[in-house]
Amino acid sequence: MKHISKNGIPIAPSLAYPNVLEPKSENSILRKKRLIQISIISIGVAFIISLVAKALVYLIDLVTNVAFFGIFDLEFRSPADNQLGLWVIVIPVIGGLLVGLMALYGSKAIRGHGIPEAMEQILTNKSKIKPSIAFLKPLSSAIAIGTGGLSELRARL
Repeated sequence: MKHISKNGIPIAPSLAYPNVLEPKSENSILRKKRLIQISIISIGVAFIISLVAKALVYLIDLVTNVAFFGIFDLEFRSPADNQLGLWVIVIPVIGGLLVGLMALYGSKAIRGHGIPEAMEQILTNKSKIKPSIAFLKPLSSAIAIGTGGLSELRARL
C-alpha cells in the first residue's frame, strides 16, 4: 500500500502512522527497548561532548593567558586588557606561525574549518581518524583563537 501525503508525494511505508488499535507485538517491544538504549547512549555522548567543549574553552583561555599575559592560568581574561603595547600585533602572527608549523609537520588534516576535512576522512579513510589529528586539531584551534587569530569568535564564546 502506497502512502500519500496531502500534497500527493509518495512517502515510504515505514513513515506511516502506526495503527493504535493493533496489539503490542514482540517486534514493537524490541523497538522500544532499542529506542531507550539509543537514547541513553546519546545522553552519554552529549555529556562527554559537553566536557570536551568545556576543556577546549579552558585550553583557549590558557593559550590567551600565556600569549598575552605570560601567566599559566585557566581563568578567562580579555586580550584587550594586555600591557604589551604595540607588541600585541606580533601575538597573532606567532599563533599563525605555530598553527602553520603544526599543519606542515604534524598533519595536513588540521587545516581548514573541520567539517570538510572530517567528511574527507569519512569518504577516503573509512571513517578512521588518526589520533594525532584528534589531538592536533583542537590544539591548533585553541592556539589560533587564543592568540587573537579569531578574536571575534572568542568574544562570542
